[in-house]
Amino acid sequence: MDFLTNRDIALLIWIIPIFLFFALKAELRSALVSVLKAFVSPKILFIFVGLFVYVAAISYLLWLIGVWDISLLKATILWTIGAGIAGIFEVISLRDTRKLLSKAIRSQLGVIIFVEYVVTFQTFNLMVELLILPVLTFLVLLLSVSEGKPENEFATRFLNTLLSVFGLSLLIIGFTSIWFDPDSFWNTRTLKDFLLPILLSLLILPFHFALITLITFETRFIGLNFQLKDASLRSSAKRCALWHYAFDLDGLNRWFHEVAIADIQTISDLDSTFSVVKMRRAVEAKPPEIPVEDGWSPFAAMKFPRDEALRPHHYKQLWSGGEEWRASSNYVDLEKGAFANQLSYSIEGDAHVATRLLLSLDVRQMATETAALYRLMEELQAITDKMGLELRLDNNGALLSGRTFVIDCCNVTIKASRKDWALEGTYDFLVELVHKKHKTDF
Repeated sequence: MDFLTNRDIALLIWIIPIFLFFALKAELRSALVSVLKAFVSPKILFIFVGLFVYVAAISYLLWLIGVWDISLLKATILWTIGAGIAGIFEVISLRDTRKLLSKAIRSQLGVIIFVEYVVTFQTFNLMVELLILPVLTFLVLLLSVSEGKPENEFATRFLNTLLSVFGLSLLIIGFTSIWFDPDSFWNTRTLKDFLLPILLSLLILPFHFALITLITFETRFIGLNFQLKDASLRSSAKRCALWHYAFDLDGLNRWFHEVAIADIQTISDLDSTFSVVKMRRAVEAKPPEIPVEDGWSPFAAMKFPRDEALRPHHYKQLWSGGEEWRASSNYVDLEKGAFANQLSYSIEGDAHVATRLLLSLDVRQMATETAALYRLMEELQAITDKMGLELRLDNNGALLSGRTFVIDCCNVTIKASRKDWALEGTYDFLVELVHKKHKTDF
C-alpha cells in the first residue's frame, strides 16, 4: 500500500475546505476556538502527550523485536489519533479498571476486525472516494440524530438498512478483489497491518489503567479538600491513601465513602477509616450465613440480578452511627440513543442483613416500553429464583403493563408502584421485595 491511499487523500481534501468554512464564519470560528482551547488545556495536553509518548515507546519495543517497521508508521499514527484518542474518552467514562480487559477483547473480536479490515483494504479511485465520503458521513450523522426517538423509528430503520447495504457492498467488493488477486492480501505486510491495531489495543491497557488511577485519585483528593479542613490531616490522608490504595481503586472509593460519613478530627480517626474498609472486605470474603427467616445476605443479594451491570459494587453504611445500609447499581440503559429507558437495582438493610430489594425502571421512551417492562420482569424472575421463591412472572399482566400490584409469598411481599411524570407516557416503575423483618424506620 502507498503511504496515502485515495481514501486518505479524499479525507484531506474534504477536511481543508470544512476547516476554512469554520474559520471564515465568525460565529463558527468562535465555537472552533473554544473547542481548540479546551483541547490545549494543560490537563488535556498532558493526557494526549502521555498517549503519544506511550505509543511511541511501545512502537519502539515492537521494532526491537522485529514486529514493527517504518512501513507501519501511517497505521500507527491513524490508530493513535483515531482509536487511541477515542479510547481515552471511553476510559474516562468507564472509570472501572475491572472492565478494561473485557472492553479491549470485545472491541477486537476476530470476525469483526477481519471484516472491517477487508472493507478498508479495498479503496476506489479518487473521484469515487470523494463522493462516498460525504454521503456516508451524512447518513451516519442522520442516524445518530434519529436514533432513540420514537417518531423517527421508520427513518432509523431505513438509515440502518441503507448503511447495512452499503457495508455489505463494500464487503463483497473487498472479497472479490482478494479472490482475483490473493497475493495482494495474503502477505507479510498485510498481516502486520491487520495485527497492529489489535496489538496496540491490548498494549495500551496499562496506559488506560494508569489514566483511570490518576483521574480517580485526583477526584478523591479534591473531595478531601472539602471533607478535611485541617491541612496537615488532609496531607496525611492523601499519603496514606496512596500507600494503601495505589493500585486498588475499589479500596480507594470505599475509603473515601468512610471519610465522607465520619467526623475525622485526629490521626486516630483517620486510621479507623482504613480499618473499617479492611474489616468490611474481610466480612465480604467470608460472609456469614443468614437464615432465610431473617432476610438475605447483602453480599448474596448483590449478585441476584442476571445482568452483571445491575450488580452493586459494595454494601455501605449511609451515615456514621446509623443503622441504615445500602448498595446501589448504576443506571443501565436498555437501548441506544438519548433518553433511553433505564433500569437500576439496589438493596437495603442493616450491617448484617438485607431486608429490602428494589428494581427501578425509568420509562422515557414509549416505543420501547414493552421491551423495557419485559426486561424488568426477567430480572425480577432471576431475583425471585435466587431467593427460592416459586413464582411465575411472565404471565403477570400488571407487571408487563406497568401497573401496580402486590404479591405475598413466604416471608416476602412483592409490590409495585408507579409515578407518572408531566411528559405523557413517561413514568418511574418501582418493584420492591420487602422481607417481613424489614424495619420501616431506622
